[in-house]
Amino acid sequence: TYQSEIMPSAASPGVQVTMVFGEDGAFQAVSDYMDGETVIVEVGTWQQGDDGIVTVVITGTESEVYDQPTEFTVEEQEDGSLLAVNPVFFGDEGLSLTLLEE
Repeated sequence: TYQSEIMPSAASPGVQVTMVFGEDGAFQAVSDYMDGETVIVEVGTWQQGDDGIVTVVITGTESEVYDQPTEFTVEEQEDGSLLAVNPVFFGDEGLSLTLLEE
């Protein structure tokens, strides 16, 4: 389980993303808008390629299947953090996530 810092959001006090990579290839992204109400849980799958890069495909929420899946890659950084890459969703710098202590 990996988590981002709290990022600015125009519609709420901020947003924090938590990503869970299941051993069975299941994926879950939780976007908490830090307002005590809005939490979006998206689900999908992940797969690691031979090059070590993980491809994530988000297929919907817990209650709805998206018409068009969303795909992005995740790369492990030297410090053990992850960098999620998709300029449309995470900007040019990507989204940095750190491992949560168990």
